Amino acid sequence: MSGMLRRLGGAWLGAGMLVAAVMAAAAGGGFVSNWLSHGSDGPPMANPFEAGFLKAVGVGATATHGNDSVIMCTGEVDIGIEAVYVLDVVTGELKGGVLNIRTGRFMTAYSYSNVAKDLQADSVKNPKYLMVTGEAQSTQGFGGTNGRIGRAVVYIAETNSGWVACYAVPWTPNRATASNPASTSLVLSDRFQFRQGAIVRPQ
Repeated sequence: MSGMLRRLGGAWLGAGMLVAAVMAAAAGGGFVSNWLSHGSDGPPMANPFEAGFLKAVGVGATATHGNDSVIMCTGEVDIGIEAVYVLDVVTGELKGGVLNIRTGRFMTAYSYSNVAKDLQADSVKNPKYLMVTGEAQSTQGFGGTNGRIGRAVVYIAETNSGWVACYAVPWTPNRATASNPASTSLVLSDRFQFRQGAIVRPQ
């Protein structure tokens, strides 16, 4: 019985040490992380946790938030470079911008004024929009665009008309560090109707 308890205790101790090592590698600090990064006496080595698991899952995030008058969301235009998009619910105008990664100033601007028309919401008294970004697998010639586009597209839906549209974001990598301001239009890639007819709510 005592031998079994010793074996179980050793197993739990080994499991505990393994969990502690993984947590230290994930936190990127402490002896384990330093040893993994630099080795005992040799060139720096990649952290296997970062090079394996985190690389496989991909690290990135998008966000969406809005109210009755404005909706804002974010999406990647390049690896590690994000754009922010703002939809004016009242006018149906969509605008966006990308920060220069060196100066932290908006040097790339986007605009598009026909969202309401695209979604057949220009005659709707109180349009209800939803907006998110999604990944664009192809960055060249997407949706009939002539040039290169960013890594994310913008999806906008209007719940009264039942239409949803996809907008491509023109982008070239040199814009990430460009010091001269530039503006261009977003490109309507395609659209479809997910519901026909206006919503009729019970009184």
